[in-house]
Order: sequence, then C-alpha cells, then structure tokens
Amino acid sequence: MGNTASTSNKEAFYDLVIPCSLSDLCSEGQGYWPLKVHKGIPLESFQGHIVGILGQYNKGKTWIMGRLSDCSLEKEGMVVRTQGISFKWVETYGSNDKVRYQHLVADTAGFHTPIALGTAATNPGNAGSSAQAATEDDAETKEKSFKVMATLMRETEIYEQFLTNLTLLISNYIIVVMNETTLPDQRFLFTVAEAWKQSRPESKKCTEIFVIHNFRYTTEVEERETLFKNSTEDILEGTVDDRNPLVKTFVCHKFNTRHICLMNDECVVGKQYNNNAFQQIKSWIHNMLPIPQRPHTEESLAVEFAKTCTELLNSRGLLVNVQEMRLQTIDDGSKCYKPVKKNADDPITIATSEDDKYYGLLAPFKPMVGLN
Repeated sequence: MGNTASTSNKEAFYDLVIPCSLSDLCSEGQGYWPLKVHKGIPLESFQGHIVGILGQYNKGKTWIMGRLSDCSLEKEGMVVRTQGISFKWVETYGSNDKVRYQHLVADTAGFHTPIALGTAATNPGNAGSSAQAATEDDAETKEKSFKVMATLMRETEIYEQFLTNLTLLISNYIIVVMNETTLPDQRFLFTVAEAWKQSRPESKKCTEIFVIHNFRYTTEVEERETLFKNSTEDILEGTVDDRNPLVKTFVCHKFNTRHICLMNDECVVGKQYNNNAFQQIKSWIHNMLPIPQRPHTEESLAVEFAKTCTELLNSRGLLVNVQEMRLQTIDDGSKCYKPVKKNADDPITIATSEDDKYYGLLAPFKPMVGLN
C-alpha cells in the first residue's frame, strides 16, 4: 500500500539524525550522541519550525513525512529505517509563491515497535541489560530468559517515552498519526496532549495538536466518511469544521486537537483527496505560527538539542555527574552545556565525512535498568 514505509538499512531519506538507541541508554560510558547533518541541505540560516510526528508503530508516519516534504518513497524506490529522532528538511512556498517556509520534520520509529525477544533471551548482553546468561535446557535458564525479556520490554517502554518527550521539547508543531481510533490511541493521544501543555512556552509552539487518521486501505468515499465520523464525532467531544469543501476536519476541544483523514493513495479518488488533505495540513503549519525572526545555524541547533537532551535526562534521573556540567560560552559566543572536569567530550565537537557533518550532543547517561 502507498501509505506505509518499510524498514531496511537505507537512511538517505533523512537529512538530520540523532541516532540515540536503546543500547546507548542501557550502558554506561557513552560520551555523547552525534547529530548527523547531511551536507546537501542549507542549514546555515534555518529560519523555520520543527514539526514532530508521533504515533504508534506502523501507522504511516514516515510515509506522511515523505508527502509533507514532497519526497515520494515509492517514486524514489526507497525504504526507510528510522533511528532515534530523524529529521527531514522541508522548504515550500505559500499560495502566492513569495513567502518561503522552512521546516524540519522529526520522525521516530513509533510506540510499540517490536523487539527481538529471541536474541535478547539467548544473549542478554545484546539487550543492554545487566542480566547474566544462564545455561541452556533447564528451568533456571527459562526463568532468567523471561526476566531478560521482561527487563528489555520495560527498557523499551522507557526509551520510547524518552524519545516522545524529547520530540515534544524540541518541536513547535506536533502531528499524531493513527488509523481508526482505538482505546490505546485515545490513551496515547491523551498522554501526548497532557505532555504538550507542559513542553514549551505557548509563544514557541502551536497549542493545537494535528491528528491524521490514515485510513490506508480505504478506497471508497462513503467508507472514508464513515470511518472518520466513527473515529471523531462519535467518540470525541468537538465540532466538525467544513469550511474547506474539499476536506472535512474535526476539532476536539477536550484534547485541543484538530483531526483530518487520509485514504488509500493508490486509487484515483484517494490520491486526489490526499493531495487536498496535505495542502490543508501544510496550510495549518504555515499559518499558525509566525516565521522566526532570528535564524538558526547548524551550531545553534546542536546547542539547543544538547541543552534539551541534558535537561530531559537530568529530569528523568538518567544523567551521570550532572553537577559537573555547566552552561558556558564557547569561542563563537554561543552557549552550550560543557563538563567542568578535564578530558571530557566537547558537545560541539565536529567530525566530517564525505556526505555528512557530525556534532556531538553531550549526554553522559547511566543505565535505565531498575528505574520505576
């Protein structure tokens, strides 16, 4: 189907990546996460917003990111593996072709991503946990394997929550992707809505959350309308917004969310409808916040991400020796968190390769095992 993105080792789809992983958060000794920036994007004067896309696993988040950035995964023959928080550079123009809009769209693998329990059970070290391997074919082995799997699942839940919170803290807009609304979807949306209220000052974010219902198997207009009504009007308190005759939307006052739906993109009626829906979504993103007056640079984005990672890790009790870190001014006048102790990694250390630049995001963290 056109509304899904597969996984593979290809990562060229993304322009910036913070490749923080579960194994990073479950083992000590990591000095920093790298921020990988592809050299082909003009980030030297980024004057736009960050749009975070959240949702549960395999709901179509990466496909939606591709459509927002006018990059068709199917057309490019591309399959995508999402690491940590991965960003796509988007530059579009308004209806009069005079106003330029720049955005970084942030993607994550999603909640409830499957984990390789078999590998974790037979080799606990791969799970990043502290459990010891047991001998095979006895009751003790099975008991320890179950403990390893339980630990890994708990660690994965903490890691996914960490990525969600980090996305909320760095984003100006939030998009939640779901299919038909289920109880887990409602619970997830409620959690995100509550966290979004506390994430950033209102002057730096759109207080509404945009919810995209991706009915990717739906090819008929009547079925699309029924599914959208069942997922919004019938179960959420709010009002239908039919000012756009081409695309119906719904506003939920309880969660402060604005809903829109998509359908199968491979049929004629679906492609036409989705084109109109994405124009509406882009209009929301263009018009609900003013264009920032002060542009970012690659370095200032790295500093902002480093500061946010540090504060979030500290608030979750995951930082090691946080008392030895201070906000300092570096040579170019920018401010960043740097360790007081000697021989520690600089959070703005830059490395380069043929295609990418790397900025170190300081985050000396400790394992998550045993956290409540």
